[in-house]
Amino acid sequence: MQGKFFKGLASSGAWACFDEFNRIDLEVLSVIAQQILTIQLAIQAKHKRFIFEDTEIDLNPACSVFITMNPGYAGRYCVSCGACTRVHSHEILRHSESCKSSTME
Repeated sequence: MQGKFFKGLASSGAWACFDEFNRIDLEVLSVIAQQILTIQLAIQAKHKRFIFEDTEIDLNPACSVFITMNPGYAGRYCVSCGACTRVHSHEILRHSESCKSSTME
């Protein structure tokens, strides 16, 4: 389902905001982060079209994704250092130094 959402976002130039991104289950969070990264890489490469989930789609480089995280609250996941480092260079997620464990209690 989120794949269709991101295809529309990337091809239309829309913006989206994911509030409290780290409340999403870790498995889903990983998939979404990879989808966002795919779009960001296509924008950086200045592609007019790109492959997204086995489908070639138009790319409107005006599209953007904004993410908020609150690692200090109960029930929030800490995005791993590896994931943050991989995605951080593309300015999608920012790692919080206060995030010490995989789940906040």
